[in-house]
Amino acid sequence: MLTALALLVLVPAATFWAVRAGALEDLRNEGLAAAQSRALTLESILDRQRAVVAILADDAMVKSILRGSAREGRDAVSAKLERLGAETQSAVLYLLDADGRTIAASNWNQPDSFVGHDYSFRNYFRQAHPTAMEFALGTVSGQPGLYLSHDVRDGAAVLGVVVVKVQFDALESAWARSPNATHVTEGDGRVIITTDPARRFAVAGPPAPDSLPITLPVRGTRWTVTMLVPLREVQQTAGYAAGAA
Repeated sequence: MLTALALLVLVPAATFWAVRAGALEDLRNEGLAAAQSRALTLESILDRQRAVVAILADDAMVKSILRGSAREGRDAVSAKLERLGAETQSAVLYLLDADGRTIAASNWNQPDSFVGHDYSFRNYFRQAHPTAMEFALGTVSGQPGLYLSHDVRDGAAVLGVVVVKVQFDALESAWARSPNATHVTEGDGRVIITTDPARRFAVAGPPAPDSLPITLPVRGTRWTVTMLVPLREVQQTAGYAAGAA
């Protein structure tokens, strides 16, 4: 009698844990594939925008206005940046002189134009040797974004710095359509890109106990993508199997 009662307890329990382990492995594999896709998408965006500033840093028209060409030349460069920004999905492209002041920008004819603004205090200006990156709130727009920069040289002399601001609204919206909450952290653990805007710029805490965290590095950065996969379906599958045992 006792043996039969023990079996009634042990068999469902063993079934629960066995099924749970299998379902958890399947979930981990599926989650890893999804997280890899998100990391690759982000890396592709960064690669494209790095290429934009690298090309502009060697552009003859850009170098010409940094050497002190007429106002008309600056407007022509601004128009060029405007066209290029639209083609590359850059939020803003702009050119800083050697003092950190904006002399041309893709939003040159907008009310929130960067032209004339001083960005000499920004790390992306001060640390562009030859490149730099900084995630921060915009001082003009108030919108968060990544700033990628590249110095512009004439031989050994630094003429200025070209900058692209990248915003991730569309990427965050696409990620948010999935039940898998996702965020990107910098090396210090600060959240910069996230499906939950309330977490931005806060330090990422431990994952919720009812989720499976999957983390991957972002190539060429100190960033980490973390995707939290809900464990609800794993628990339900294991519970149904145990009940049928």
